[in-house]
Order: sequence, then C-alpha cells, then structure tokens
Amino acid sequence: MKAFHLIIIYFLSIGLLSAHNTSTGKNSLSGTVTDKINGETLIGVNVYFPELKKGAITDDEGRYRITNLPSIKTTIQVTYIGHQPIVLTVNLSETSVLDFVLDESSARINEVIVTALTGNSLMQRTPTPISLVSKSKLLQNSSSNIIDALTIEPGISQITTGNAISKPVIRGLGYIRVVVVNDGVRQEGQQWGDEHGIEIDGQSVNSVEILKGPATLMYGSDAMAGVIHFLPSPILPDGKRELGLYSEYQTNNGLFNNSLHLSGNENGFVWNWRYSDKRAHSYKNKYDGYIFNSGFQEKALTGLLGLNKGWGYSHLTLNYFHQTPGIVTGNRDTETGKLIRPTVVDGKYTHVIASDKDGKSYGHFVPYQEIYHYKAVLNNNFIIGNGNLKSIIGYQQNRRQEFEDVFDKKNYALYFQLHTLNYDIRYLFPEYNGYKIITGLNGMYQSSFNKSHETLLPEYNIFDMGLFAVLSKNFGKLDISGGIRYDIRHKNVKEFHPHIHHHHGEEEENGHDEEHEHEGHDHEHEDQIFPAFSKNFAGISGSLGIAYQITNDCYTKLNFARGFRAPNISELSAQGSHGGTIRFEIGNRDLKAENSWQIDWGLGYSSPTVSGEITLFFNRINNYIFSHKLVDDHGHD
Repeated sequence: MKAFHLIIIYFLSIGLLSAHNTSTGKNSLSGTVTDKINGETLIGVNVYFPELKKGAITDDEGRYRITNLPSIKTTIQVTYIGHQPIVLTVNLSETSVLDFVLDESSARINEVIVTALTGNSLMQRTPTPISLVSKSKLLQNSSSNIIDALTIEPGISQITTGNAISKPVIRGLGYIRVVVVNDGVRQEGQQWGDEHGIEIDGQSVNSVEILKGPATLMYGSDAMAGVIHFLPSPILPDGKRELGLYSEYQTNNGLFNNSLHLSGNENGFVWNWRYSDKRAHSYKNKYDGYIFNSGFQEKALTGLLGLNKGWGYSHLTLNYFHQTPGIVTGNRDTETGKLIRPTVVDGKYTHVIASDKDGKSYGHFVPYQEIYHYKAVLNNNFIIGNGNLKSIIGYQQNRRQEFEDVFDKKNYALYFQLHTLNYDIRYLFPEYNGYKIITGLNGMYQSSFNKSHETLLPEYNIFDMGLFAVLSKNFGKLDISGGIRYDIRHKNVKEFHPHIHHHHGEEEENGHDEEHEHEGHDHEHEDQIFPAFSKNFAGISGSLGIAYQITNDCYTKLNFARGFRAPNISELSAQGSHGGTIRFEIGNRDLKAENSWQIDWGLGYSSPTVSGEITLFFNRINNYIFSHKLVDDHGHD
C-alpha cells in the first residue's frame, strides 16, 4: 500500500507541475465541412482531437467550433458515415479556421485507428497488422459476450465454456499470449484458467482494435499473439448531454440484456455512467437440446468523471463487474447418453437426467463460478510546451470463486483473489519535420492470494516494468515506424502446500462425509511442501515496419516484430487439479522466457466502393511452453 500511495503522489505532482507550466487554452478552431461531389454542407460530422479528447459535431449549416484549446501541434480527425475520414496534424497556435471537404466512400479499410505506435493514423498507413470492429458491427452480430462478437474478424477465434465464458484466440494463440486492454490498462483476471473469461461489459465498448502479432513493444510481456483493445465512447462536445437505453432479447438462450447510460460535458466537466444487466438460461442445439448449466447472470456498473481543459485532461474511471456463469461438465447418463444434473436424495449424492425445465431455468446449478472484478483508473494527459505527458495508474481486484458442492451450494471449493496495480507514463515529443517520437515506461505490481482450502497455485507477487521508445516518419507515400523495448519481470512465489479434492460430483454415493472426502486420491502430492522461490526474467522486443501507398487505391505493408513472454505462475508452479481440468498439472520452475520473430506482409485495395486485403505472416516462437503427458516407470499415464 505504501508503494500505491507513493505512485499516486508522484502522478499528482506531475499533474500539478504540468498544469502550472502549460498553455492557458485560449485558442479555438472553427470551420465548415462540405461534400466533395455536390458541395453541400454536412450535418453531424464528428471533428475530434483524440490526444485532447475534445471535439464537436457540425450543426445544421455544417459548421463546427471547438474552444479552450492549447497552443500546440496535434492530430485532428474528421469522420462521417459513408465518407472517407481525414486525419492530419494542425498547429493550433497558428490556425483558428479550418474547413474540410469529405469524399464519399463505402470502403471500411481506411477507418481511423488510435493505437498506432505514435498516435492516430489511417489503417492503410499503419505498418502493423490491425483490424477495427466498429460499434455498429458489434450490434449487427448476435453474441452472448464481447469476445464472441469479435470472432467475425479474420484470424480471430475463441475457446468457450457455455454462454458467458469466451477466451480470445489470435492466429491460433490464446490464453496468456493475448493481452486485453480496457479503460487504458491491461485486464488482469487469472487468464491462465480454461474457464476464466474476460470481465468486461460489452455495452460499455464503443469499438475494438485488434493488433495481430507481437505487440510487446507497447504492452509488455504476454502480448505474443497480439492485443485486443476495447475503446470507450468519445467524450461528448461541450454543452451536450445524452441519455440512452439499450435492450436485447435472444430466443435460443432466453438472453435478456438491458443497459442504461447517461453522459455529458458541461464546460469541460465530463461524465459517463452506465449500468448493465444481462442474464441467460442454457443454450440449445439440435443434438442435445438444452446444454445443461450453460446459463449465466451478469451485472456491471461503469462510471467516468473528469476534466477537459486547455492544459489537457484528467479522467477517473470506476468499474464494477459481477458475473455468475454455470460450468458445463458434459457428464452424461450411461444408458441414455443424455446430460445429467447432480442432486441429493435422502442425504446422498446422485444424479438425474437434466430436463427442459432445468435448461430454461435462470437459477444456479453446481458447478458454477462467482466472479467480482473491481477497477479504478486515473488517466491524465498534460500539455507541456508542444508535447504531451500521458500517465495512467490503475488498480484492479479480481475475486474468483468456484462452487462444486451439491450438498452446500454456497460452500466454495476455490477462491482466488488477485490485486493488480498498473502504471504507464509516456511522453509524446513535439512533431519535428514529420518525425514523431514517444518514450515511456509501463508495467504492473501484482499479488495473488488463496482464500480457500483447495489450492491449485501458490500465492505470489510480481513486479513488471518495461522501458520503450518509438519513432515514426512520413515520406509522402511511404510511412515508416519502429521501436525497441526492454522488459524485466520479477516473480516471488511463496511456500506452497497443495491440496487436492474431488472433481465435480465425485462425492458419489458416500454422501458428504469427511472421512470419505479424499478417498481414492494420491496423498503423496498432498503431503508435499514446495519451498518458496524467486525468478527473474528479462527480454528485448521491438518492431520495424513500412506502409507504401502504391496508388491512391492500392497499398502494401511489411512489418518485422520480436515478442517476449515470461512464463506465468501456472506454468512455473501449478500443482493440482480441479473440476475445470481433466488432468493433474505440474509446473516447471526451470522454464525459460519465450521469444518470437514474426514477419507480416499485406497487399490491399481500397476504393470508394470496394475494399479488400490479403495478408501473410510467418511466426517462430523459441522456448515455446506447452503441456505434455507424464508417465510412470511402467509407461502408464
């Protein structure tokens, strides 16, 4: 906690110093937006400064006006449905009037992105392979969770358990090799588990950017396969308020999804609050009917409060997420082959065939999980001269419980509690002769605790830090970007007394009797004590890429990237089994860090009416970590 308080004081000190030394924000920018073909003014065009989180929407006469702007060079983007977006750099100390002419286009490849290495860019001018999923596209596709909605994108798939639990996979790699970013920080929620999903309210997401390939340069260890970046809605223009209600119903699983949000901007004081409630019973297929225990309940509350001023912005985001997913075991009746439901009859464990009534129930059946995820993120951007100092500090607490006891449904078998402190500070230098440079450091401090009698992993602490520098330059039709990063990760693993207990329903007919609780298990593992140990990992990662505009409609890209990933706690020190697995897992503390080399090449065509892209990639991972079967002296499992 002392480190947490010191970091808060540090960031606040930077903010006060920066605000004292920056411009007063007396500038303004106004203009008119018209259509290139007919010259008519356009209503409802979004004119936005992404680095300042300020913008305006054109009125009935196609005019816009943005006030209280600093005297700096910064990126402005102009977007309108059915038209080609514009992204350019404007010097606000010299420009007060700027008109835009938009060309019609139905192609989507040129959509604006925001996670280019050194700031906003058009997709075809960015060397790294990135795809964008807009809000409208998310709403057009039926899905039960936000990861499920992304599988429409090429190269993206998922590993699912029921309706609620989906783990993203990018180009065949998933789990701890994919980093998920939400509210500006990497989401940390026990990603190592098969049945551990993503704790994010899909209704709070405005768009999603998917970085395919090693993205360690900006996001650190674990981003070997790529990054899924969830983006919130832009801040409303000054003087605007918005109230919205979203409702959805799905027939297959009886899903009800309701979300209410309230947002606004009053003289630079901004807010955005959202409450969502979602629930579903078991889904149905043509082979088994209702897949027993695949339903879930979910509640989420997200709030943003902040200031947008001439010195920059400061936003505080608070997030509460509660989910109760059922776990599909797939256990079947030996005679009929139908799915079964565990139950208790006359004080003894037994099972019955799951009925349609069970499948349509919104209640809890064992096994199920109880997941709470709390998050607070302070996101600041301070204008210093013509540069930007950005700082993010976030705290997350993940509580994950699993309930398997058919005799007492409130008696948890597993309880993991994870605390994560994220930090990120970076400086965007003033643009000089087309060169853009960013330097910074980011990382996290993490502590995990076992709160249950059953333990699969030891308690541990992690300290992680990475230093990076990124450079980009535009040479007319040619864009070049690259960077380098050095990561260190220290893991301190505590002494471990593993405890093994039954899988789902293994109480059998013995009933809930303590003397039978461990019957039939390997007590040799239970008596072992694994000593504490510490490990240090370090690695270099980076990327270098080019994007070349062959013609106005045709372009090509080439990118080289090196990734780095330190072994996670499960790979190093797992010692146990539970209902979520079909095996006993044993970690290896002698594992080395993974590193990878990847080459991406793309050729695309984007005209006002047609767009398409061909991409090829080659990826080699050294020291690849995977599970393999162990055998005894006689060659048996």
